[in-house]
Amino acid sequence: MFINLQFLKIFSIFATITIFLISPISAEPLSKFPGKWLGYGYNCYTKDNNLTAIPYEQIMITSSGTKIIAKKITGDDCVTADSVTFIITARENISIGDTYFAMIQSGSPQNPNSEWTVAHAKLVSLHEISLFTSEWAITLLRD
Repeated sequence: MFINLQFLKIFSIFATITIFLISPISAEPLSKFPGKWLGYGYNCYTKDNNLTAIPYEQIMITSSGTKIIAKKITGDDCVTADSVTFIITARENISIGDTYFAMIQSGSPQNPNSEWTVAHAKLVSLHEISLFTSEWAITLLRD
């Protein structure tokens, strides 16, 4: 039986490249995300209707099934403390670097915790999450 060694070398290189390209960067269980995080980029309207940047908010993240759920520890006039600020829908094992569907809560001083907006969540690392739409972005860093 004749085996073409050149073919085997090329096939081996191709197989290695293919496995690398289709493998996720890092599959992690959702259970690695719960804990205290700091959120940067939150804004809220004042009672005078001026948009004000919030320096940071403390967020507590939990996971349940295929969801990452975030509640504000410190709140503001738009989304109050102990309210859910966002929910990310993912899988039980997620890939770092991938983007997932999210819903984020907002409101106003006159009507806090009153609206939900469709957003995207990029799981940058086990220590960074980016929430965004075409109009704004919020960065969460593990505290």
